[in-house]
Amino acid sequence: SFAPRPFLACAATRDDDFDVSGVRDCIDDARPIYELHDSGDRLRALYPEAGHSFPAATRVAAYEFLETWLRGG
Repeated sequence: SFAPRPFLACAATRDDDFDVSGVRDCIDDARPIYELHDSGDRLRALYPEAGHSFPAATRVAAYEFLETWLRGG
């Protein structure tokens, strides 16, 4: 129901609190809907090799995503 609005998921692969496979499944299921709306570039997922954290490189990529889409795409 988000498409075509921008959506970013950041899901660490070694998170003890959340299983990354659920995030991967949701993103995989959402991708065709975003493509249907010609907005595949608005759906992004980052999967840092980390535990339950927000690593610096992921944080930078998230800020860049927000900067792009909050300023009008």
